[in-house]
Amino acid sequence: GAVALRTGRARPLGAVVDAMADRIGDLLLGGVLLVLGAPHAWVASALALMFLLEYLRARAQAVGMPGVGTVTVAERPTRLIVVGLAAAGAAAFPAGVPPLGWGWGLLMAVTWTAAGAVGLVQLVVGVRRSMPPEFPPAR
Repeated sequence: GAVALRTGRARPLGAVVDAMADRIGDLLLGGVLLVLGAPHAWVASALALMFLLEYLRARAQAVGMPGVGTVTVAERPTRLIVVGLAAAGAAAFPAGVPPLGWGWGLLMAVTWTAAGAVGLVQLVVGVRRSMPPEFPPAR
């Protein structure tokens, strides 16, 4: 997506395919947390918040919001870092997080869920601030 935009080759279908690929990648990240021992409920919560955040952004853009609304703490790089830390932590300390004894999958699923909740609030505020005053937007 970003390469297509920078080279001037972006197309509507490409944007849709890119968004779908991102969501599939997010599901796979959730799968990694499950493999690392995260409880299903925490992973489901993290994924649900991520899907809500991305759906809110897509709908707001569809009705006229310019840009992304706001950059939140729950963006894709954060999700990649959280899962990467879970994998690295599990490799370095297989018995769990040293002071807590929690599994790395659980700790990072809780972290992803918390970031998702904060990010959703940030995006709601950003959407509210950047939404055009009239609907449907003037063309």
